[in-house]
Amino acid sequence: MLTWLRFLQAGLAYTCGGPEFTPEQGRRSLEIAEQLDNESSRMVAYMSLGYAHLMAADPAASRAVLRESTAIARDRRAPRALLPRALALLAEAELALGERTEALATAPGCRSR
Repeated sequence: MLTWLRFLQAGLAYTCGGPEFTPEQGRRSLEIAEQLDNESSRMVAYMSLGYAHLMAADPAASRAVLRESTAIARDRRAPRALLPRALALLAEAELALGERTEALATAPGCRSR
């Protein structure tokens, strides 16, 4: 449950400009998910860490962990409902890195542009 709560905290901080969610908090969420050995928790922990790296102005690190998150959703089918959000965050990280073509290909609903 803590991993999911941290995911919500990270999303709120990123979206609303709330209290910072740091990469250290994201790494702690990932540690918890690894101990649980639960794919759903692991996916949202990677997303939390992706949010944290974006807020810390480290889009390369964000891209790396968000790729892990989307791979878990695609390959292990856990939880597929969050895949569009993970892809949107991944596209944001790619845009921040100047990878416009990749971001358009990644972003949900932008495949035809």
